[in-house]
Amino acid sequence: MKTVLPIAYEPITKKDGDNKNDCERNAGKRLLVYLADAFSQRNFLVIEDALASNGPHIELLNELGMAFILGVKPEGNKNCSNRYPGASATGRSWSGRAR
Repeated sequence: MKTVLPIAYEPITKKDGDNKNDCERNAGKRLLVYLADAFSQRNFLVIEDALASNGPHIELLNELGMAFILGVKPEGNKNCSNRYPGASATGRSWSGRAR
């Protein structure tokens, strides 16, 4: 049996001198890089909403060797199928695995 274990979080905070909070995308990138480094012997399956269904994020997941399932919106993410032919789209989710 597999177990899901929350192991880390990355806060969305103001950096020194900034007027606005950081964003979810940047915090997510930091968290993924941390997890890949801190738990390099582990395999990860990352599950995220449609905010993560974009080229740079998918490329980061592939660079880190993480499998993923991403939410998609039918009207958005139209170029993912063309750009990432190794992944599959069901209309509601997008999944792939680093090669």
